[in-house]
Amino acid sequence: AWTERDVLLGDLNLTPSSPRFMRLLERTELLDSLVGHGRQPSYWRFPRLPRTLGVPIDHVLHGSAIRVAERRTFALPGSDHAGVRVEAIAAGAVP
Repeated sequence: AWTERDVLLGDLNLTPSSPRFMRLLERTELLDSLVGHGRQPSYWRFPRLPRTLGVPIDHVLHGSAIRVAERRTFALPGSDHAGVRVEAIAAGAVP
C-alpha cells in the first residue's frame, strides 16, 4: 500500500487525461505534482516542432503529506524527453 509520504516518479507513458492514469491515482491515492503548475510537456516525438506541442508523460506522484512548492521541466540534451524537477516540502511547512 502507498502511504502519504511515498513518491512515484518516472516515464509512465500516460497523459494526465488518460483513464489508466486516473485509475492509477485512484488506486494509489497519490497526487499529481503537475496539478496547479500549468501544462508542462515532457515528451515530443518530432524534434523540429516546438516542445510546447509535446505531451506530459513523465510524472512525479506524491502522497498527501507532501506539497509541491515548485515544478518545472528542463531540457535533457540528446533525449526526446524533458527532465522533471519538483521541489517538495512537508504539507504543513511554509516554503
